[in-house]
Amino acid sequence: MVLVCEGSRWVGIGFSESGKMMNSDAVLGITGTAPEKYRLGGYDQSAVVAMERQRQTLIDASVNYYDADDVTVLKFTKIMKEDGEVEIKPGKNTFLYAKGIFEDLNYHQERDLFELNIPKVDTAAEVAPAAEESSEKKRKDRDKVKKDDDSAEDPSAENQPKESKRKQGRGDGKQTLAEQFASLGPIQLRPLKDLRPNLSPPVPVDDEFPYPYPKIRFTEWASLSHQTREIMKENFGYNKGNWNALGLNDNERMTCSQLADAQRQAIQLLGWNCDVWDCFINHYKSYNAEQLGDKKLLGHVDVVRSAWVKLWADLSEDELQSATRLCFTEFVWDVGYLGAS
Repeated sequence: MVLVCEGSRWVGIGFSESGKMMNSDAVLGITGTAPEKYRLGGYDQSAVVAMERQRQTLIDASVNYYDADDVTVLKFTKIMKEDGEVEIKPGKNTFLYAKGIFEDLNYHQERDLFELNIPKVDTAAEVAPAAEESSEKKRKDRDKVKKDDDSAEDPSAENQPKESKRKQGRGDGKQTLAEQFASLGPIQLRPLKDLRPNLSPPVPVDDEFPYPYPKIRFTEWASLSHQTREIMKENFGYNKGNWNALGLNDNERMTCSQLADAQRQAIQLLGWNCDVWDCFINHYKSYNAEQLGDKKLLGHVDVVRSAWVKLWADLSEDELQSATRLCFTEFVWDVGYLGAS
C-alpha cells in the first residue's frame, strides 16, 4: 500500500471490521522511524500500542518526507491474513486513514474511512512446491524469460492474438499478487477539507451549548494577550504547540475536579468555571460511568464515540445534538488545530 499525504507528520492506515477505530489494527508511520503495526484499543493515545516484535511482519515498509513536494509517503506490504489480527479479504474491505498534526504520534488532524475492492487471486499459482525449486528449473525459467523478452521485441509480435500476447513474460496468463496490487496504484485519499485554517474558528452562538462558549480557548496562541499566555503557561504548561493543537496538553485530559487549586483559580481569571472546563475542554472524556450518569450524558457519549470517524457535515440530527451537548463545534470536530502553522 502507498499513502501520500501533504506535510511532514505521522500518517497511518487502519484495518477495521466495523469501520470504527476501537479494536482495529493499523500501520503507523512516523518520519525517522520504521513503520510498525499497532493495536488500537481505544480513543486515548495510551490505548494505541505497538504490537509485539514477532507480529511486526511488514515487508518493504518505509515512511519518508519529501521536502521539495511537502509530502509524507508511507509504503508497506502486509500479509492479508495473520492470527489475532483483522483480516484483509478479497472483495470489499474497510480501511481507516489518519494524519497527525506533527511528526510525533499524537492527536490526528485528519481522519476518514474508505473502501477498497481487493481482487481475488489464485494463490496456488503463486506457491510452487519446494522440491521443484531446483537449479535446473531456475535456469530454464531464466532462459524462458529471455526468450519471451526477445519475442516481445520482434515487430511480428504485434500481430499475435491478444490472448497470446497477454501470456508473454509469465507463461500462464495470470498476474502475480504483486502485479495485481500494483495495478491498483497508490491510494490517493481525498482531502477532507482545508485543514490548515488561517483564521481562528468562528464563535458559535452561546445558546447552542449548555454553558458559555470560552472564546479564549479557541483563539490562536499568538493572538492571546501577554497576560493570558503567562497565566496558561505558568499554571498549565501551555506553549504554542500544545495550545494550538486542541487536546494535546495533558491537563485537558483531566476533569476540573482533578486540577490543582491554583489551576482552578487560573481558569476563573479567564471567566470559566468547572462546567465550562469539563464540557468544552475535556468534553467529559475523563468522566466515569457514574459521573456521566449523574449528568445524564451516557447516551450522548455513546453516540459521539460511534460517530467519531464521520465528518461534521455527515452527522445525523441525533449525532449533532449529542456532539453539541458535549460542547463540540464543527471546527473542533473536523480540524482541532488553531492557526496555519
